[in-house]
Amino acid sequence: MVVERPYFQDDAGHEEYPMTVTRSHKAELVWRIRDKLELELQTNIAESDPARVTTIVVGKFSDEPRGIILSVHSTHPLGPEGGRIDGIAEGFPRSFHDRPWELPSESLGGSQWDRIYGTVQVRSLQKFTPENALEIIDMVKTRIAVIVNSGVDIVPFEDPYGYCVFSLRCSSRFGYASGGGNTATDAHWCDFVAMVSSARVR
Repeated sequence: MVVERPYFQDDAGHEEYPMTVTRSHKAELVWRIRDKLELELQTNIAESDPARVTTIVVGKFSDEPRGIILSVHSTHPLGPEGGRIDGIAEGFPRSFHDRPWELPSESLGGSQWDRIYGTVQVRSLQKFTPENALEIIDMVKTRIAVIVNSGVDIVPFEDPYGYCVFSLRCSSRFGYASGGGNTATDAHWCDFVAMVSSARVR
């Protein structure tokens, strides 16, 4: 299925995503992350780069793994217990009293906020020595973290239901391994946390 991406052009003629979108905020977020990963880790990288990603999908990857595969999920496939999401991302408030922004959820007409705990799964099936594989996978995970933390045109945006995703950061414990579906494939997880606000109506 071909997904039409709602691009628009700014004054300089650069293609960007709109602030207001047509799909739900979780779906829009993972598609924006996926598109940015494809641009930075596949399109703009030389084919000779050993850390160049082969395939990037939204949701579960079900084909035979070849090369380096990334799967972007809005919730961790292993659940909060199977994953290692700690709910903390560097630069985020660690408690309500530490938050650098004020979202007055205590009053009607103000805002309430929530978090999205998602992840980018990295799987690799390549002919490398363990030492080289470690270096390559670590480079992929670092590149993912840089894109999630600093990539433009990912956030902010608002969906048709009034949910505004306004901040996105990698979890402070990203890039851990959990094993794969077989002995030849390792799975690594780059967890991310997104902040969401919505109008308080009751």
